[in-house]
Amino acid sequence: MRARELRLHEEREWRVLLHYQKTLFGHKSLIDDPKFFLAPDGRANPRSELEATIRGLFGTEPGGDEHPRCRFPARYEWLKGKLDIDPEKLPPMECSRLNTVLEKIKPTGAALAFPTSHINSPASMFGHTLVTLDTGAKSPLLSHAVNYSAVTNETFGPLYAVKGLLGYYPGYFSILPYYAKIQEYSDFDHRDIWEYHLNFGRDELRRMLLHIFELDLIYSDYYFFGENCSYNLLYLFDVARPSLALTDRFYKSFPFWVIPIDTVRGVRDSGAIERTEYRPSRSSMIKYIASHLSGDGRKLAVALARGEKSARDVLESDASDEDKIRILDLASEYTQYRYSKEYTTKEDYSKVFISLLQARSTLGKPEMSEYIVPPPADPVEGHLSARASIGAGLTSKEGKTDYFQQIRIRPSYHTLLDRDSGYVEGGQIVFTDITLRYYDIDRRLELNNIDLIDIASLSPRDELFKSVSWKINTGLTRLPIDEGRDPLIFHLSPGGGFAFRPFSACIIYAMFESEADLGKLPDSAYSLGLGGSAGLLLKIKACWKLHLYAREIAHLAGEKRGDLRFSASQGFYPSRNTAIALECVRRVVREGYAPSFKGDVHSDELAVNFNLFF
Repeated sequence: MRARELRLHEEREWRVLLHYQKTLFGHKSLIDDPKFFLAPDGRANPRSELEATIRGLFGTEPGGDEHPRCRFPARYEWLKGKLDIDPEKLPPMECSRLNTVLEKIKPTGAALAFPTSHINSPASMFGHTLVTLDTGAKSPLLSHAVNYSAVTNETFGPLYAVKGLLGYYPGYFSILPYYAKIQEYSDFDHRDIWEYHLNFGRDELRRMLLHIFELDLIYSDYYFFGENCSYNLLYLFDVARPSLALTDRFYKSFPFWVIPIDTVRGVRDSGAIERTEYRPSRSSMIKYIASHLSGDGRKLAVALARGEKSARDVLESDASDEDKIRILDLASEYTQYRYSKEYTTKEDYSKVFISLLQARSTLGKPEMSEYIVPPPADPVEGHLSARASIGAGLTSKEGKTDYFQQIRIRPSYHTLLDRDSGYVEGGQIVFTDITLRYYDIDRRLELNNIDLIDIASLSPRDELFKSVSWKINTGLTRLPIDEGRDPLIFHLSPGGGFAFRPFSACIIYAMFESEADLGKLPDSAYSLGLGGSAGLLLKIKACWKLHLYAREIAHLAGEKRGDLRFSASQGFYPSRNTAIALECVRRVVREGYAPSFKGDVHSDELAVNFNLFF
């Protein structure tokens, strides 16, 4: 067989078409659906699958939509070119389903779309990626969106997360109208969308479309941090332009941890992006219009949207025509926002919205389309996702001082003290932040802490958005409870509350918190506590941030104690991917939870860290 002589099964294009990756024992496809393979051992044997494909594609069996030539057109096109096969010598084939897709979708361009994270949505904390196919229509809204996502009916959040981490959900590709995805992400989820337009030619676009067709109704196990929406989309780009080699690059570097924005950066660095567009969400549009109005104007717009005032009140007011336009436009957008959040009925929404449009039409000025929201910093220009740190400092507990050096490593993502450019301000997402510390005087190396999950969402409340702020932290940490060595305990601390923005560079917040500890405690193996926290986050300059924090927890069950903590942290950013962090912590642990100060253990710490993002 000529294919065997040419060793086509070893060529990268073939491995990409079948989604093969190298393993310790050979190759294995990341596609889990057996319908994707023609050989019984095709998932783990590229050569066997190639030979079975050739037999299926170029055999004399009757044709139809289920024939391999109709089911796997990208494989057919590639093998036809490699083997110099004349299609005129092959039996005629009627692929009606494929022909319908090719007739309906004639891509003239493609873009990688990145809906950003939403600060109050845990499901969107890393953002998402999808591909859009431009068909040459007048409006980009009429483009097609190619999406890869997990399919599940699970509604219980913790179980959803665990199953997603372990790959219990099937992931499928789907093609749907782009306007439907814009409505979902921009209007309902209130997430900005960045569109990175690709410099693919028509032949490359056709190859990508043929492979998308091959993947229709084919599943692969979905892993939140590995084989996810972002990584699987890279196969489409590699099929279109094999020289990109994006899948190999990410699989070799980060086989178990692929974040959407990192794949966007990878596509950018490959040279495949020709231009970038920003599509603001409805909430971003609302905030932008509101920024041009006084407090009274914003309150009036809210009252209009809630039906507490009539549009006539605006038209008959002493406000300038320009402000009347802004008030009515803000009220219209806010009315649609309220309806998308189901804060109002369809009947009330229609009544209010129509009256606003009628009043707005009398002013004869440009419509909402004339408002252009200035784009924030491009997410790809933000600091890189992983971080390594080296640091030093001193500790003092009950009058005993020691000095330490430490190293920290975390694969992702962003803290409140990190540089905000390209990220959502007030959002923190940290996974598996590990600190190893060496003490000079005691001459010991120990694991200081592991933050398995540390998420905070500080979403300021205002007249328009009554957001709730929240946090969750869990992992292993040291507890200073006596004069000896601090025990390593497991803790879980969720909380919720409110945040406010007194001025643009400042966020203040307060939360009610609970805490559960497990470990070697003096009087029990566990403790449960309640309390609260408060903080201030201040951007002093673009390269300088300050975070002040106070927290009190009274442990009422199990090991009874009081736990008071104060901290002051500063972050300095010499460059995009470097930072210097300075932290001072004061902690008081009391016997019993009453503030009697009996048996207090005082612990102080001062540390400086140099952070490198990569």
